[in-house]
Amino acid sequence: MAFDHLKSLGLVSKIKDVALAMPGKRPETVSRAMSGNPDYATDQFMIEFDRAFSGIFNLSWLLRGEGEMLVQRAPSAAMPQSDVVAQLIRMCNDLHADVRELKQELAATKAEVEKLKRAHYGYASVAADGMSGIEVELEKVK
Repeated sequence: MAFDHLKSLGLVSKIKDVALAMPGKRPETVSRAMSGNPDYATDQFMIEFDRAFSGIFNLSWLLRGEGEMLVQRAPSAAMPQSDVVAQLIRMCNDLHADVRELKQELAATKAEVEKLKRAHYGYASVAADGMSGIEVELEKVK
């Protein structure tokens, strides 16, 4: 229910977003905790989870299922902070996506560099034998 509430606020869309908001937590750990696995849904985890989202959840509810899910606050005090947190989480998610994209581009560039090195050095070693790159390519076709 807590995850669904965060989704409804637009703070997260996936378990991975919750993990990003909780430094040092892997998505697998968060998923297991959110599914109620007692080995992962520890009191410490729930406290860290609540802190990651500005303490909006009632710890009695998170830890023991008692009371209301949310801490009762004046709407005027909660809204600006929630908006800031939501904006920061969206920015972090966007940056994370950008980093993923850059890593993919870097991997593709590295692969292209390796391909060019093999082609260059392959032709260079063959050229020492007296064959040009075109001749090597023709030999490959035969």
